[in-house]
Amino acid sequence: MRIVWLGLGLAFGLAAEPPMEQMKGSTMLILLEKSAGSGFLIGDRLVATNWHVCCMRGESKILVMNEKRQTSEAKVLWKNEGKDLAVLEMQKPLAGEKVKFSTRQVLRDGQAVWAIGYPGAAGRMSGQDSIQIPTITQGVISKFFTSAKQGNSEPTRFMQTTAAANPGNSGGPLFDDCGRVIGINSRKALVKVVTADGREERVPLADGINFAIESQELLDELKALKIGADVVSDKCGAAPVATTSSSFPGWLIGLLAGLLALSLTRGFHRRRGALPPEPAPALPAKAKLRGITGFYAGQDIGLEGITLVLGRDHSAAQLVYPDNITEISKRHCQLRQDQATGKLTLEDLGSSNGTFLSSGKALRPGAAVELKVGDRFYLASTANQFEIAGDH
Repeated sequence: MRIVWLGLGLAFGLAAEPPMEQMKGSTMLILLEKSAGSGFLIGDRLVATNWHVCCMRGESKILVMNEKRQTSEAKVLWKNEGKDLAVLEMQKPLAGEKVKFSTRQVLRDGQAVWAIGYPGAAGRMSGQDSIQIPTITQGVISKFFTSAKQGNSEPTRFMQTTAAANPGNSGGPLFDDCGRVIGINSRKALVKVVTADGREERVPLADGINFAIESQELLDELKALKIGADVVSDKCGAAPVATTSSSFPGWLIGLLAGLLALSLTRGFHRRRGALPPEPAPALPAKAKLRGITGFYAGQDIGLEGITLVLGRDHSAAQLVYPDNITEISKRHCQLRQDQATGKLTLEDLGSSNGTFLSSGKALRPGAAVELKVGDRFYLASTANQFEIAGDH
């Protein structure tokens, strides 16, 4: 029976952990010509954000990027300056899970919250590559309030939190411990100062004072737009209503039942002198692409059963290089891993400056070359080098 108690403890431990990977995967980086911000998936091709992120400067080109660095151009589907909210429509869907929402009725002061987004300061301080990695901060709800009407703004329901937010976090999601969106991060207590060289900069007016628009403000607008949203009415941590008389969630009951059956079966086999179960076969290594030098140095990108195009074309490439790295072609090369066999191939797509193996051999355009774990290749020059790494 010890395995049952172990399973019970494990189940409660897992239930207590926020679904962080799911939360990060739902959070999007929004790139404009002169600025950047955050957003989150509310549909296959729909992203919610702040009005001031996408629409304040009237910029025409909007690019959305997910955690896997897949990109899509987007347009403004709806905006509301007064509430500082907007919905973007992407040209193509990106990997990531549509968020679920929770509302004010199940929230309380002091509740733990998580802000996820893409603050520009993180990229400036730790390298340009890291701006494409979402930043996670934790805090609590300090209070709820409704803003007063000022100018074009509408009375809007806010929550004040201690989850650190900075320019670039705007438009990103504020999650509860269950991974449900409870607010849209919008601003923090900032004040403008003039530096010694005459530049204006925004600096914090006070620590731990950050603001998020309550999710209900967005939900009301989505309903008017006839955009569906998943809203969960249970308090985070509360067991959902089950069809049995037990107070445990159904998935937990099923897990415990399976563990109990496994325990009893093992006991039966031991008493009958049965042979031990056959061990499960070892899984093959999962290949990933590791940046060695250049723009993606130090980054790992999963390759399981996908085709990955490298280049500067935001509409065609999944691993996108900045436009100013002109030695990389718009569609430079592609990596493909066969989902059935695991075979990994590299193919040059007719690039201007070539794709090379580590030996210096140039790939013939259109001719796929098989790669194995440990192999290296580079684009144009050794300044843009990658390695195929294994992850067991």
